[in-house]
Amino acid sequence: MRKEIKLILESLGRAKRVLITSHQDPDGDSLGSQLALATLAEGWKKKVLIANQGLMPSKYLFLDPQHKIILEKTNEVLKFNPDLVIVLESPYLERIGWVREVVPQKVTLISIDHHPDNSSYGSINYLDTSAAAVGEMVYAIWLEAGYPISPTVANWLYAAILTDTGRFRYSSTTARSLRICAQLLDLGADARLLTDRIYFNFSQQNLKMLGHVLSGLELYDGGKISCLTVDQASLEQYQISSGDTEGLVDYSLFVDGVQVGALFKEVSPQRTKVSLRSQNHLDIAQLARQYGGGGHKNAAGFALDQPLLEAKKLVLGELKKWI
Repeated sequence: MRKEIKLILESLGRAKRVLITSHQDPDGDSLGSQLALATLAEGWKKKVLIANQGLMPSKYLFLDPQHKIILEKTNEVLKFNPDLVIVLESPYLERIGWVREVVPQKVTLISIDHHPDNSSYGSINYLDTSAAAVGEMVYAIWLEAGYPISPTVANWLYAAILTDTGRFRYSSTTARSLRICAQLLDLGADARLLTDRIYFNFSQQNLKMLGHVLSGLELYDGGKISCLTVDQASLEQYQISSGDTEGLVDYSLFVDGVQVGALFKEVSPQRTKVSLRSQNHLDIAQLARQYGGGGHKNAAGFALDQPLLEAKKLVLGELKKWI
């Protein structure tokens, strides 16, 4: 047993009130991992709160039918007063947003992450950059805890790994990833259901929005750079939540010859979110870190306090020099 897992289980055993959170705008890995870890803690009769800042993409709502994940800052949440805080898939504590207000100054803080730029901010830091998803790490914790994994938990962990490997397409996918997923299938995970619900279940408005965004695709630097744009007007026109734009950036790499893809999303008139993707040999996380963001070698992002058009001009200029 890794010493970090031993320390996590010991801390969980002592705790009474556990806060579980992750980075702002949770994705499939963070959501599945949080739900799975919360269920383990609840099995130990702990009072558990899962709280996240941001919007949950509608494609993941089916994973949480009991609405365990709290996304709104309420007085009840702020008064939770945990004696153990577990932060998943967030390289910096700042990335959990308003949930920091729920974290007491003196508390056991556990960071479970696979990002290479994690700042080791926890009292206990379980870091594994070889893991394709935090879901793999939570699976290891479940095994060491010795509790049986139900089909529901298997679905959560499979969804975590499925999404953070891009359906096992990203270079981060390893033999370990596939072995774990095979074991989760044996435990009752439904691969067909999860893949269909997450990747092939668009609403009419979502599909129209996708067509609109793709019709505005731009190519630069001789076709090496691809750019997609989502502005507030488009979100309003198609009545789409900002959270439902997750995954759009992946289409930026679907054009033959493109080495780097970017999605520029207008958050407000003075703030733009930038998502980046790159082919295997290009480490896009280096560029993201220059602007206070981070991520993985081929998938990273950051936000700029600039209007959409200014942010595009700045980042595309950097990409042209960088590539």
